[in-house]
Amino acid sequence: MEYKIDKKVAEQIIVADDTEKLVSEAEVIGKYLAKDLSTSQIRNVFGTVKQVSLSWTAQSTAEEGKAYYRQILLLKPKMAYQEGRAGRQQKEAIRSFRQVLEQSINCIEGDVKRFKRFAEFFEAILAYHKAYGGK
Repeated sequence: MEYKIDKKVAEQIIVADDTEKLVSEAEVIGKYLAKDLSTSQIRNVFGTVKQVSLSWTAQSTAEEGKAYYRQILLLKPKMAYQEGRAGRQQKEAIRSFRQVLEQSINCIEGDVKRFKRFAEFFEAILAYHKAYGGK
């Protein structure tokens, strides 16, 4: 069974800054992904998020912000590529992970505060993935 995040849930987490929703959804997603998705597959994408997170601040210029946001938008085709390369067993988990990330990225809209919430959400998913035995 594929996991999908509702657009409204993504908006609650990224736009409305609902921390309780962030934690509860991250746990559900992390637990679901732990079955079929390896940590390296998640970290492959998380590396970009972490790198941008360290650089993109409220003090960043508008031009810098556009460049950082561009890097985040480019995660969408990167995830599509991962899904295309995946074996049958992992394809569903990667598709679910991709859908969660895409819904969340769509909520950022170039806003650094929203991006920081996205990065926290992603980090929480990774933490729960590991906690539930993700390899």
